[in-house]
Amino acid sequence: MFGGNELFVDLIPRTCWGKNVRSCIHPRDWNRVRKFIYERVNYNCECCGINTLTNNVQLEAHERWLYDNNTHTQKLIRIVALCEDCHQTTHIGLAGINGKRDEAEKHLQNIRKFTEEELVKHIKDAFELWKYRNNFNWKLDISLIENNNIKLADDLLNKIL
Repeated sequence: MFGGNELFVDLIPRTCWGKNVRSCIHPRDWNRVRKFIYERVNYNCECCGINTLTNNVQLEAHERWLYDNNTHTQKLIRIVALCEDCHQTTHIGLAGINGKRDEAEKHLQNIRKFTEEELVKHIKDAFELWKYRNNFNWKLDISLIENNNIKLADDLLNKIL
């Protein structure tokens, strides 16, 4: 349904809110990971392509997850670099809480070149999937980080798992 470098609404199940890579590794390591991700893409947003250096736009690291509906495991598969507008759009639920849902919807429609009907369907499908996933207690698998020689901070990890 979703994937690649396309911009999409990516709603995290409630049981995983606040559980992310940033919260379970030392801030020094998180900054090193982010810098690597940003340099890998020459400071271009991986969804809309804007160069964040020349356009004075904030670049942010976003975790992409694979959801195993059988084991209820949310597995980190990639960290991507998104401009602040694409990142806000990806987390459209949070954008709504922050009063920025209209901006996020317009950005999604513009980047994906959605018709109004396609936009509404995409968002509706994302929220229906989120509601389904909220029926389960998801486990977090961030082995991608550990497999790349980044040590998890036990004191931070215990807070999220």
